Amino acid sequence: MFPVFGKRIYTEILPLEWMEFLRGMEQKGIIEQMGRVRAFCKEIYDLARVTGRAIHNPLEGLNKFLQTRSAENYAHVNVNPCFLNWKNWKQNCSLSKPR
Repeated sequence: MFPVFGKRIYTEILPLEWMEFLRGMEQKGIIEQMGRVRAFCKEIYDLARVTGRAIHNPLEGLNKFLQTRSAENYAHVNVNPCFLNWKNWKQNCSLSKPR
């Protein structure tokens, strides 16, 4: 971000410029990092608006037009039913050593 926008005044960066920058990150395949950069910069602009340093947030609404990472479920772990009943464990279950 700094090589592209580092020497510029943040209030003069247009939404289209942010969109092109973030789309470049998308094309490189770094979707998660792009989302974090967008969110972090959006919060900075929100703070600037609240404190009167900026009139608008150029990152507002850009997330609708950018890729997001698809949600992934956690891996499922199967439970051996022998471990659910500790009282009868020795009678009903046996552990064999791996070969």
